[in-house]
Amino acid sequence: MTESDSWRETLYVWDGIMLVGVPDDKVKGEQSFDWRGTWVACADCSDAKMADIPKRGFGENVPSNMTFDVQGSIKTKNKDSKDGCAQIASVANGEGYDLEGEDQKKRKHKDETHDILLPNLKWTGNLKDQRVNIVYAIGSNEFGFFISVGWMRPGNRLTLGRRYIHDDDLRSKWSLDELQKAVLIEIASEKDNMIKVITPPWKCDTLHSDIMHSAKKRKTQTDP
Repeated sequence: MTESDSWRETLYVWDGIMLVGVPDDKVKGEQSFDWRGTWVACADCSDAKMADIPKRGFGENVPSNMTFDVQGSIKTKNKDSKDGCAQIASVANGEGYDLEGEDQKKRKHKDETHDILLPNLKWTGNLKDQRVNIVYAIGSNEFGFFISVGWMRPGNRLTLGRRYIHDDDLRSKWSLDELQKAVLIEIASEKDNMIKVITPPWKCDTLHSDIMHSAKKRKTQTDP
């Protein structure tokens, strides 16, 4: 790992409350979507399995000086598909997110694209099939392409772990469906007629920082 790659070794965990508006009949049923909260960095987390759930304590947000407020619209993924109530929120608008520069001053940054796949618009409490609360996201900004995995929790709380990846990484071409498939293969298991998932959901090889050139093999930092 070089110093220039160190930020890709960091897993950025965004945690906050999502607000969904009333459908707008004038825009083909689209709804407004607002997600705001704080984010924390898990440095030296090339292996996402090392990143635990940030502790929130008794406050509304995870303690952090870094905040975010991203907005956009949400619409049904495909009304004719087997995905049921799945929604896609495109949230590249809003104030954006805080980032500290080399001068130690915070500035707002925005994603160029940021699409979030939500199986439902709220935590369902479904313990029989826990896949229904897992959330996935892909996007890009000035720092490159990123993938995110997380889950919804009570109170419309959404938590996502974000990983920036290299341009020549196989995952940089993935769709939301491909990300979802890869993650569920790793974190979901069935037993006694129940489907359970590992939490936090980013604890999987799919969120590793090593370059992935194929679905079966990642290129590690020690590979030639």
